[in-house]
This record gives sequence, C-alpha cells and structure tokens, in this order.
Amino acid sequence: MTSEKLQGVLQEIADDLPGFVAAAVIDNDGVPLAGVSELDLSVPAGMFTNAWLEIKKAFEYSEWGEPAEALFSSDEYLVVLSRIDASHYLGITVKSSANLGMVRAVRTKMLPDITEALKDITG
Repeated sequence: MTSEKLQGVLQEIADDLPGFVAAAVIDNDGVPLAGVSELDLSVPAGMFTNAWLEIKKAFEYSEWGEPAEALFSSDEYLVVLSRIDASHYLGITVKSSANLGMVRAVRTKMLPDITEALKDITG
C-alpha cells in the first residue's frame, strides 16, 4: 500500500540529490511502502531490512540505544538507512561520488514530511 503523498516526498528527495539512485520507505517486514528507483526495490529492501534488524539487535545487546543511521558503501554507491520510527526506516542510495553531507541534509529536511505521509498509510 502506498500513498501519493509519500511517493511525492520521495520524488522530492530524488530531485534534490545529485547522484540519486533510489529511495524507499520500508517497514520492519522488509516491505517497501513507497519508493523511487529504476529497479524493483522489493529484494534489496528485504535484504537491507535484515541488516537493519541485526544492527538494532547489536545496539540493544550493547545497550547503545536506538540506531539512527547505518551507512553501507561500495566503490560505486552509498546506501544510507535512517530510522523513521520503531517500525519504519528510510533507505537512500546515491552514487559514491555524491556528497554524504547533502544526503543527510536532504533526509533531515524531508523526515517530517515522510512521518506525516506515513500517517496516511499506517493510520
């Protein structure tokens, strides 16, 4: 299930970020609720959800609080996972030449809109 509002917010992220590749709001079951990408995000969303949940377990075990962000990088891409709430996270992928500070700035700017748009879906 997706909302036009959430899809629109993700499109704004795509439009604002040089080097943009993909963005999705994903629930803890690995289901992308909305996404902007040229490829099917369902498989990577599920795999990154497994990684995100393992990171959460490590933080809980270590008593470090809730993880706010996880960063994965390759020679070609950066993937930033960011907690939205206890049940959802935002994934943004950009080319590795992109500015990580800009990714974080756009994410921070758009998180209130994402949170508001999620209410349309989750109630």
